[in-house]
Amino acid sequence: MRRNLWVVCLLIAVFFLTAISSSEAATRKATGTVVAIDPDGKAIVISEKLGKEELVIGAIVTPETTIKVGGKTADLSQIKVGDRVTLVYERTEDLYAKEILKK
Repeated sequence: MRRNLWVVCLLIAVFFLTAISSSEAATRKATGTVVAIDPDGKAIVISEKLGKEELVIGAIVTPETTIKVGGKTADLSQIKVGDRVTLVYERTEDLYAKEILKK
């Protein structure tokens, strides 16, 4: 009986830790320069400066991705290599663009 109680407690702890970690597959934000765009409009790559380091982030663009240029709804064709953008992305097994914002 006591062993069963420990097993149940362990399973509950694992469940809650999994729920917490999956919610931490959270949204992140980076601001940088566009270095590449997939011609089919399915991916974007930006370079963000972090002190002396450079972080290159590539994200998958989906139909659910919100793209805004100057505060107005746009599409990926209005974003060009060299543009400075803010990329809001969700980090799971892959990186998915949630928002691409160009001022």
